Amino acid sequence: MSEGTGSAPIDDRRSLLIITFSPLKSDARLLRQLRLLSPRYAVTTVGYGEAPDGDGIELAGHVRIPHSIVAWHKDRKQVIARRYQRAYDTSPVISHLRGTLRPGTWDLILANDVETVPLAMTLGAQGFTRICTSMHRGKTRSLGAGGCSSLPTTAGS
Repeated sequence: MSEGTGSAPIDDRRSLLIITFSPLKSDARLLRQLRLLSPRYAVTTVGYGEAPDGDGIELAGHVRIPHSIVAWHKDRKQVIARRYQRAYDTSPVISHLRGTLRPGTWDLILANDVETVPLAMTLGAQGFTRICTSMHRGKTRSLGAGGCSSLPTTAGS
C-alpha cells in the first residue's frame, strides 16, 4: 500500500477512492465499507490518521490529511457574505486535497461525508467516473449518470 500518493494504484480491479473527514481507524461505518469493498476494488482512502489495516482490509493506497488541517474551518467573511462555494474552495482541507489528488484518476469515488461531495465531483473524470455518496443513513446513492447499486456499504445492502 502506498501512503500519501494522489494517484491510483496499478491493479486489475477497478479503482475506488473513499474520501472522509473522520479518523479512519475509529469510524465503524467506514471500516465495514472497507471490509466489503477492498476485496473487490483497489481502494485508496483519504482521511485523518493512519490507514486501517487487518481484519480483511487491504488498501491500495492512503492519503493522510494532516491533523493540523481542520476540516470544518471556513473563512467566516466568505460565509457571512454568502459566498459559500468560495468558502468551501478556499478551506484549508479542500485546498490541500485538491493539491494532492489528481482528478480523473479513479473509476469510482465514494464521498463518505456531505462535505466531501463537492470535492469528489471535481476529482471525477468528466462523464467517466462514477461518484457515489454515503451519508450515514440509508443506501449509497449515485450522483449523475449510472448508479452505485454494485457498491455495497453494509452487509445487508
